[in-house]
Parts: sequence; structure tokens; C-alpha cells
Amino acid sequence: MKKRVECTIFGRVQMVMFRDFVSRNAKKLGVVGEVWNETDGTVRVIAEGDESQLCRLIDLLKRGSLLSAVEDVHVHYVESSGLYRDFRIIYEKNKEKEREDAVPAFYNFAASAFMRFSRLYSPNIHYQMRWPLDINRELAHLAHVADSDHILDAGCGQGGSLFWLARHYLCTIDAVTIGAREVSVVKKLIKRKKYTKRINVFEENMLNMHFTSGYFSLVWALESICHVHEKARFVNEAYRVLEPNGRIIVADLFLLKQPSAPTELSAYTNFCDGFLAPSVSTKVEAIQYFKKAGFRNVVYHDYSDAISGCVLGRVLSGVSNLIAFFPLRLINILSDIFWKNSLAMIAQGYLYRKKILSYGIITAEK
Repeated sequence: MKKRVECTIFGRVQMVMFRDFVSRNAKKLGVVGEVWNETDGTVRVIAEGDESQLCRLIDLLKRGSLLSAVEDVHVHYVESSGLYRDFRIIYEKNKEKEREDAVPAFYNFAASAFMRFSRLYSPNIHYQMRWPLDINRELAHLAHVADSDHILDAGCGQGGSLFWLARHYLCTIDAVTIGAREVSVVKKLIKRKKYTKRINVFEENMLNMHFTSGYFSLVWALESICHVHEKARFVNEAYRVLEPNGRIIVADLFLLKQPSAPTELSAYTNFCDGFLAPSVSTKVEAIQYFKKAGFRNVVYHDYSDAISGCVLGRVLSGVSNLIAFFPLRLINILSDIFWKNSLAMIAQGYLYRKKILSYGIITAEK
């Protein structure tokens, strides 16, 4: 059975032909994947193959190349994605990281635009469910939200869930988001709506939060982990900040199967580029992240049908945007991200029809 291993190698491993060493040996072993340098001096390897092949590769990573001095190798096993066809060296920052790095700037821009209308605006840009369902109400029901809860909203965005929860429950909420402008917007709305005693918001990466262990009774992540490259790392961090028997609820897009045909792979790339999603985990991968972190009672709730109308609406918006703004594209005065976002809306519809993309809500307990 094919498996996937994600490794981080520490030590003197850059500028010593280490990536070439990894690539040559991976190809000899028949392993597929990629290797690249990180800005912190480490080397990252993603490899897929038989378990025996991966174990041999890990042994070689620990040994290192002739000029390297490996100090440690962090290893994380997940389900194989099936996306790789060969093994390659990435000489520039990889595309997944580029997408992740672009997220703060994009949402800071969005926050600036939305703030102009915030007195009338209900800041909810998430997928909408078919009436009478409501995304926040469904999550609150599945997570068994109570007035006594201390909730972490991981990736709060414009604060849509924050204010919905504050209106319907007496719970206290701490929220994190990586956009400085988003933090400013949410803080102003908190003050305006008089929730200063119950809601706090921080500019912070949800992969490495300042909260002490066991601080929250519930972690809430609504369409935020799609923007994170290291999704398993977020799940582990969520486990850390939860108290014993604490709950987690994550709503996002997941793959039901890996895209394989050229048109499927092209649509997947357009989707990730336009929505700034470094990658999309499969349903199986996501469940494994939670189980490996230590969570119990992990359940995947499929809400794909409930948001199908919203998906169709986004496809139509994407098509109309491309038609309406094509002249601006020709003279290079249309934002590249706007164009890519429109293509992503259309790609999303294609992946949905092919039963490749799904909308799921994952619940689990510590």
C-alpha cells in the first residue's frame, strides 16, 4: 500500500548538495515527491511510495550527503495523495507556500473594502447552505455550543462566526487571524457591538498560538484550514490548546478522491490558485490528522448537497466576471487575483460535478 511521508531535516543541510542527494536516492528507490529548502535553514521532503521504500529513504535522510551534518529528522506519515508522478527538486519557493504567503495581503485588502460598509454589512463570506439550514447554526449544533464555553475561533476572518456566536450564546471567545487589517476591522466591530468583555482578537498564526495548553473548551475553524499548508500541524496545535474532553469542529472543502485526468488536475490548480489554498486534503487524510493528534470520536459530516446551490451561484459569478472584465484583463489593469478567483469559482463547480470536491464538517473530542 502506498504511503506518504513528510520530513523536515535539521542541521547543516543547505548549500551542501543535500537536495540533489535526496533526489538521486529517491529516484533510485522508486519514490515520487519533492524536496526544497525552507527559509529557516531546514530542508523539507515529501515522498510517496511503499513503506519499505520510504523507510530506506528516511535512513538516508538521517545519514545525509557527504558535506552535510544532519542533526535531526522530523517524520510525519499520512495517506498517499497520488498527485506525484516523479521526484523533483524545487529551486524556488514552492507553489503551496506561495499561496499561503499571499493569504494575509489578500484578506487585508478584503478587510479594507468591507470596512467601508461594515455598519450595514454582515461579515459572512462563507459558503451558504440551502434554506432552512444556516452554516453557523449547523456548526453550533454539531459542536454542542453552550453559554459556558470558552471558544477559540481559529481564522476568524471578518468576524462572521464571532458575532453570530456572541448574539446567540453567552460564551467567551478568543479569535486569531493573520491579517493585521482584519484584526483592526474586527476590533472596531467588537467595540461598536459592545462585545469587548466577551471577545478578544489577536493577529496570530493559528499554527503557533500564544495560548496556554488546555485553555479552551471548543476550537472552531470555519473555512480557514484550507489556507494552511501544514494542516496536520494546526490539528496538533488545536489539540494542545483544548482542555480534556474539549471539542473541535472544522468546516471546509475536502477531496473525495485525487484529481488524475489532465482536465481535473488543471481545475484543481485553478481552484487552489484562485482561492489561495496551498492544497486541499482528502477526506481520508483529514480524518487521519485528527486521529494521529490524539482526538477521539472523529466524525466526518458531508454537507456537499447543502451548499450545492451556493457552488452553482459562484460558478455563475465566475463566468459573468470573466465576461464583464475581460477587456480590463486585455489592457492589464485588472487584478491578477481577481481573475484567478473567477477561474477558481468555475473550477470549483467542475470538481464538484465530478464528485472530486466535497464540503465536510469534522467533529472530534480530546
